[in-house]
Amino acid sequence: MSEFRKDYSIAIAILAEALVLALLLSTPGMIMAEGVNLLDTSKGISTNSGIFVRTKMDFGSQAHLDAFPRQIGEWEAVGDYQVETLKKPWPYGLGAKTAIFRPYSTAGLYTTVDFLAMLSENVSSFHPPEICYAGQGWYDEYGNGGVLSSTLKSTIEYITIENATFVSGPLYHTDGQAQNISIPMGKLVIEKRNETGSVIARQIVLYFYVKDSKLTVQKSITMLRYSTYYGNYGIVDPEVALSVLKEFASKTVPEVFEFKAAERPIGAILVQNNGFWGALLVAAMVMAPIAFVAYGPLVRKIRTTIGK
Repeated sequence: MSEFRKDYSIAIAILAEALVLALLLSTPGMIMAEGVNLLDTSKGISTNSGIFVRTKMDFGSQAHLDAFPRQIGEWEAVGDYQVETLKKPWPYGLGAKTAIFRPYSTAGLYTTVDFLAMLSENVSSFHPPEICYAGQGWYDEYGNGGVLSSTLKSTIEYITIENATFVSGPLYHTDGQAQNISIPMGKLVIEKRNETGSVIARQIVLYFYVKDSKLTVQKSITMLRYSTYYGNYGIVDPEVALSVLKEFASKTVPEVFEFKAAERPIGAILVQNNGFWGALLVAAMVMAPIAFVAYGPLVRKIRTTIGK
């Protein structure tokens, strides 16, 4: 056993130290299976502006999506678009496993807000709105100089959820105080032209992704998308169109998600909740691998000293 310790102690200690640091620097939602998700504007690498939530519905169930409310405050669904094309594999569709695509309207609005919620298990081949709309012949606002691009330019827009409350999680609790929350969404302002170059349609699109916040390989991608026409067809003023989109999105998000406070690393939570003893525990966890390496040489040193 002593030879094993002598030969592999450093490698074991490095591995153990890495695991300890990964644990202490992780958040509870990253390692505990509790249905915690991240709302983000990127389907790949997470941005720093994402919001932690807990989902109220199973996006992987078509029945759950179909049960999404048709009446949300003053907004009412005015039908359903076909989603079979969305479920076809790329390049014929988006490869969605589940999807709903509904137009909603409200009193005084003479157009609709189109709401799309979909889940795809083809994470690597899932095409974001920037690519999908470009593939359908849409241009960036002002037309990209008349040249179609393979991808469109998106910016970030924020919607506000008023009087939102946070749910408690493992290792921490919340005070239940309601507050306003800003959620980041990707935004596209796009237009379509005919053969002569004249603009025939304009849209504003807002969207975000729902991603698993745990340290696991992402096996599916969920997207919520909101869009409406503006200009000659739809709402005339683009600022009004954007305001309408944001209002509807802010009504739908609480129907689907509960909000979680931004989580701190587990090490910081242990110290805050347990004071001196928490700090002592964190220090012991960090020092244990070092002590494992130092034990053998230290014992030999003591024995040599005593032997003299």
